[in-house]
Amino acid sequence: MATEKASASGRAHPDAMARLQAPSIEEQLKEAMPLVTATLRVRIARTIAQLREDESLAKRKRGVRNA
Repeated sequence: MATEKASASGRAHPDAMARLQAPSIEEQLKEAMPLVTATLRVRIARTIAQLREDESLAKRKRGVRNA
């Protein structure tokens, strides 16, 4: 890719050089995955808690206890 962007002077285009030095998508994902995983765990836990609360309220409305 750097060769495609070579300037007349024979040097690589600055954008191409920046892309070569930037972390790859794989590296960025590797760094981001712990945060993504933690965020998903929190969302899942909150959803489960909300579902349990909703179920508990529904049971109380119907007069069912400890079911």
